[in-house]
Amino acid sequence: MSRKKGVTSSEKENREKSDNDLAVTLRNIGIEFYKEGDHASALSAMEVAFKLKPNSPFLRKRVDKLRTEVGGIKSGKLSQEEKKNDAPFPQRPMKTVSQDHYVSAYEAFRKSACEVWSAKYEAMKANYCNLGDVVAKIETAYKNNESLSVIRSGDGEGSLLYRFSSGYDEELFYLCARGSLRLHFGPQNYKYDDLFFWANELLSAFMSSDVITSARNGSAVDNLLSNDHEFDFRSKVGQLAGSLVPHSIALNNGRAIYPTGHLHRDLIPCYKDLFYGKTVILIGPNGNSFAKEFSEYFGCEVSDIITIPGQYIVEKGELKRSLYPDFYQKTLLDIFDLQLKGKLCLVGAGLAGKVYCSKIAAMGGVALDVGSMMDAWAGKKARKYHSSSFLERSSVSKG
Repeated sequence: MSRKKGVTSSEKENREKSDNDLAVTLRNIGIEFYKEGDHASALSAMEVAFKLKPNSPFLRKRVDKLRTEVGGIKSGKLSQEEKKNDAPFPQRPMKTVSQDHYVSAYEAFRKSACEVWSAKYEAMKANYCNLGDVVAKIETAYKNNESLSVIRSGDGEGSLLYRFSSGYDEELFYLCARGSLRLHFGPQNYKYDDLFFWANELLSAFMSSDVITSARNGSAVDNLLSNDHEFDFRSKVGQLAGSLVPHSIALNNGRAIYPTGHLHRDLIPCYKDLFYGKTVILIGPNGNSFAKEFSEYFGCEVSDIITIPGQYIVEKGELKRSLYPDFYQKTLLDIFDLQLKGKLCLVGAGLAGKVYCSKIAAMGGVALDVGSMMDAWAGKKARKYHSSSFLERSSVSKG
């Protein structure tokens, strides 16, 4: 009994520490949004941080202040710098919209999504594949030197795929897509072209991949469509669009779809058999020492490794240079230089990883989007499910 109680207490402490770290990161992102004049995005980040740290006087003050400003009560003229930062769309300045606009746009999107989901659910479900199907596809492609791309969808991808959803609203897309890029790549001054570049790149990757996933399973989507939620727009829009758009792609293009974005976690019991004896390429935030330990742990040969920066939110803002734009094109060129046929490529690169997987498959390789498992294998906490016991079981390090 005492041991069980101790484990529960430890897990609670880990959860509280994780929430605190995430709250600090979101607070800092909110401050950066505010400095650039994007008060609506600042409010979204600060509200989520405040939910995680409801006793913070600083966050309470900031949220109250931002709600007033975003609601249009703030008076006075914008400075030249604020005007500059409030015009991210070339030749087309962003409208100043209130919180009510986002609420209305989200509700319209949710209504449209509900209609699509209800009308097409049975047909979309007919394209589902199970874990055994995915493993068999990977094994067959590797054995026969065929190409394959397996990529996952989450709310980050969904925030950008929302651009192609029924019920699309430009202002809500700007808020969600910019927020997603900031969490992945850092608080840069993203332009209109950046948002649509990534939306188009992701759509292309999902349309060309052999196996894709939904961001959430059917019951989670049903819950989002039927219940009222506080308006954490980036997350809610991302979860819905990240589920409905991949379902539509699978239905229209005859692609297999795995019904949840947790594929990388569901594959945990399969990884040892899946990697054993294969020639593997690693693309992620871990270096040569990790590759050696990975090779020994899984009994595979690591022929190449491309080391890239981690996600901004995972690295707690400590990146000197980000994956995009600094490393994105370079990584694509590095991939093009590799001999990919007959190789299993494991990719952990967030949004960019979906694109890398599709390019790898186009060049004859087998690509698997393993996401945050790349961090877990390195013993690094990057997600809430990375408890200390989980990392201890997953880490390939013997140290």
